[in-house]
Amino acid sequence: MEQCLGGGGENSPSEGRPPLRPREPHDSPSHQVVRAPPAGAPPTHDSSPLILIHKAEGSLEELKVARSAMRPRVDSTSSASSCSSDASSDSSSSSTTASPSSCSSTSASDDYDSQDDFEDDEEVDQEDGESVACDDPVCTRATAWVWVPGGKGRGRIPNVGLGKDLTDASVCEVIRLNSSGRNSGYSNFDFAFLVQSNDEYSRLLRGLLDVQNKMKELTPQHIRQHFDVAFKQVELLQQFQLELNEAVRASQGNLEALAEVFQNDQFSSYKTYILMMPRVQKKLNHYSSYFQEHFPSFRKNLMTPSLRVHFYALVLKSLKSRGSRSERESLQRAIDYLNLVNRKANTEMTVASVMECPVDLRLSGDLLLVDEFYYVAGPLAKKKYTLVLFEHILLFTLSSITCFRLMTYCRPGQMESIESGSENELNLYVKPTNKQQVIRHVFRPRNASARSVWEEKLQNFVPSYKSSSRKSLSVTPRTADLLPLSLTSEYPQLQAALAMAPRNTQSGSPGPLETFNEEALQNLVVREENYVRQLSQITQENRELPRFILSILTRVLSLHNRNILPKFKKACQQSLPKVLLCFEDIMVHLAIYSEYFAASVQVAHLPDSAEQPDPVTAPIRHFVFYLSWLSERGRQAEAIVAGLHTVVADARARILSEAIVNSRVDFFRSGKVLRCDTLRVATPHKGIRDGLYRALLFKKLIILTRVRAPFYEYVCDIRLDEVNLGPLKGSHPTDFRLEVRRGGGRGPQVFEFRARTQEVRDTWLAHLRKEFHGQAEAIKRQSSFSHL
Repeated sequence: MEQCLGGGGENSPSEGRPPLRPREPHDSPSHQVVRAPPAGAPPTHDSSPLILIHKAEGSLEELKVARSAMRPRVDSTSSASSCSSDASSDSSSSSTTASPSSCSSTSASDDYDSQDDFEDDEEVDQEDGESVACDDPVCTRATAWVWVPGGKGRGRIPNVGLGKDLTDASVCEVIRLNSSGRNSGYSNFDFAFLVQSNDEYSRLLRGLLDVQNKMKELTPQHIRQHFDVAFKQVELLQQFQLELNEAVRASQGNLEALAEVFQNDQFSSYKTYILMMPRVQKKLNHYSSYFQEHFPSFRKNLMTPSLRVHFYALVLKSLKSRGSRSERESLQRAIDYLNLVNRKANTEMTVASVMECPVDLRLSGDLLLVDEFYYVAGPLAKKKYTLVLFEHILLFTLSSITCFRLMTYCRPGQMESIESGSENELNLYVKPTNKQQVIRHVFRPRNASARSVWEEKLQNFVPSYKSSSRKSLSVTPRTADLLPLSLTSEYPQLQAALAMAPRNTQSGSPGPLETFNEEALQNLVVREENYVRQLSQITQENRELPRFILSILTRVLSLHNRNILPKFKKACQQSLPKVLLCFEDIMVHLAIYSEYFAASVQVAHLPDSAEQPDPVTAPIRHFVFYLSWLSERGRQAEAIVAGLHTVVADARARILSEAIVNSRVDFFRSGKVLRCDTLRVATPHKGIRDGLYRALLFKKLIILTRVRAPFYEYVCDIRLDEVNLGPLKGSHPTDFRLEVRRGGGRGPQVFEFRARTQEVRDTWLAHLRKEFHGQAEAIKRQSSFSHL
């Protein structure tokens, strides 16, 4: 049992080895993912591991070797779960399923290709009867999980929990045996346990290298060759482990020092090892009879390092409850980093398993959920489908032994709505590209809990703002013009305020808290009082303004007069920190400015040379004052400034949603319009006629529209992560062309563009080349993460 948690060895690093280098601060994860615990799990239990089903946010369920083949898994009860891989126990090798995992094509295991790969793909091992479920009450709480292809036949979804899938002692038993004999299970792992476990794990790694030496003498070359690269990686892991053991001991149990130890770049070597495991286990299954006879513990021990990162994250989670606030923050950063290693490996394995996908999934963010659904109604065939959810795309796939075969996909913005149906059904209303009608897909998940998790995650695919009815939209002052597509082009002063960087204070000089005086605080109150008076005058004397503008101005006046001004008066009498806290409190109410910005751009404005300032721009000017005032406060106001930027981004999305009819794009994700030009477009696509289109260029996509004043009518969009990298220039001096992948074995769809001038064409080409270069760099960074 202890071998599952790691074998031992000497702890001191070899002489002359460079000291353990902690990860640089800038390498820390930029965000934290909050995950909901699985249904029925204990309070400390969270979900989302690699290999096992629980993540670092929960129980210390260390290394157990499960029955099924090496498969990426995702806990479907997790809000951000990850693909994982199981290792088969030696004691059940006669009943193990083959594991030509779909993830086996990862770059980390390319050296495993050989002439008998084809035989492995066709090998079918019969599976024994059901394994005995765990008697532990924690295990029998129906922990939900699914599998990414990699095992023989259809996927098995146990209905009694994690223990159902274990062949020998349960994970709960592992916890008991390593918790000083007590059955607390989740919180009594201490520093001494970590040191002891590291010693045992070092011995296990050394034992694996001893097995390698024996295999050189006993094992035929055609078998041994499949494990040479894995053994080479074990050598790197052993060297790193010796350094890690020494660093852990040197921390002497100090939690902040311990957190630094586990933020080390060399943990990326575990990602490389994890990515090798699908192909390795495939060979283990192929030669299972040989290894069971000559090296019965080899399979289990070879899989153990795949779980080590997850184990460390769980140990830190247990230690976190004992620390001070600063120690807990340091440990959480270490946990996030270790989880990042697992999550990247999960994502990379799943990306490699999806076949015939025109989208470069390496640019689609992290893997979030994977689950099987039965298709009840809609245009697809009624059968079981596996839904694979990444951050930026949802895939509808058919899962086979070795891969996911893509049927169709959906991006944010295409999801019109999500509804719960009868009999636990999940209704997805999707707007396909190049089609006007909304398609309804009806899926039936395995239980209500899975449906709830998917509903929660898919809500991010539904735009939070939907454009109003076109017939009722009030644009009478600008009916002859097209609606604007940019907020900052209408209000240049807002663009200048958004570009302001927080003021930095030099080292040794007094910070903003010390230099900020009472007079400046009172000036904030004076500006607020003048603004309230100005709004009151505007609402009373400018009845000629459109009714929807007056309605929003009245609500803004009420907000500032009754809520914001009294709070500012009270806070400014105390200190700047109180004022900043006041801004944080009112941030949710300032969202009304997003609505006002989107409405005000539809109204004709007075020229800047007018004698009286335009009353419509009064809220814009005051919002700019907020941005400028807070930017001058330095780093302590960064979060508040970011909140104001979010208000502007929300307004930008509203403006685009109103201006572009029937769009399939989520403008909250697309960013701002970079170019808007009239281009002549030619394509063999039967739904798009050759002719002139108003082309809108965003950072990562192009939208073709027809002008239907005052609106832009959506025709189609071209996502740049579906475009082949290649020659862009056309035969004419103002031409350029794009080849869009379609998948399914079909050739690319070609779009030929002709700009009015060569300067316009060159501007488009410059952006496209920059974006394609950025994509290549992003893929390169992602791939390099798996290597030291």
